[in-house]
Order: sequence, then structure tokens, then C-alpha cells
Amino acid sequence: MAKELTYTGRIFTGTEARELVSSPGSPTSRLLQPGKLAGEIASKSPDAIRGAKRLYDQSWTGSTHETLALEAKLQLALIGSPNQAGGSQRRVAKQPAEFVDLVAILCASLRGRLMARRQPPGAGYQGRVLAPQPRLQLSLS
Repeated sequence: MAKELTYTGRIFTGTEARELVSSPGSPTSRLLQPGKLAGEIASKSPDAIRGAKRLYDQSWTGSTHETLALEAKLQLALIGSPNQAGGSQRRVAKQPAEFVDLVAILCASLRGRLMARRQPPGAGYQGRVLAPQPRLQLSLS
């Protein structure tokens, strides 16, 4: 329940909170149609969702001090980031936010490079040496 409400960022009244806690099952899934939950989460900053997942996963067993330190670290990484700034500007303008998931882009790029280097099964070592690839330069300005 906590994860779903965190990921969706849903705001609710005290009366709704009492109903959510007193009724069994997943609160967000009951309030959103099943297919809408994924869309609601996908409409949020991928950086914020990734940070929230990490905080939940790593804080269940940690001490209060460790949990607060991790939360501060994750928040500092988000503050002023392109996704946070762009999301805030579009929210003020009452427009849907558009986010860039740099981690997904980098993973897809790396996956493509690895697949391009892959040799067919049974080819073995052919004595060729792959030249180092240039590093991807990201500009946040």
C-alpha cells in the first residue's frame, strides 16, 4: 500500500485515508482501474520512482540514521536535476510532464554495443582485439 501511494503521489483526505486503511486489498488498485496504475506511475519522474524504490528496498532493515542518510542522499540527487526542474515547470504551466530516463537510454545503448560485439556460438577466440569505445558524454545544460 505504501509503495503504490508513494509511486503515484496520490493526495487524499483524512476520510479517504481511514477508508484505505480499514478496507482490505490494494488501495490504489481499487481507486484506479487496473491498467491505469502503471500509466500513473509511468507519468512520474523515472529518477524519483527509482529513488523511492531504492529507499523502500534498502530502508526496511536499516537503522533510522542509515535510512535518513539514504533519503537525504537520494533527495539531493533529485533536486535541480533536469527531470525535477522540467516536471516542476510543466506542473506550474498545468501541462503534462515529459521526462527523460537516462538510465534506460544508457542501458539500451550498452545492450546494443554488447550485442554488436557478440560472436556466433562456437566461433571461439579469433585473435581480434576490440578497440575501446569512446565514452558517452552527457551534457545537462
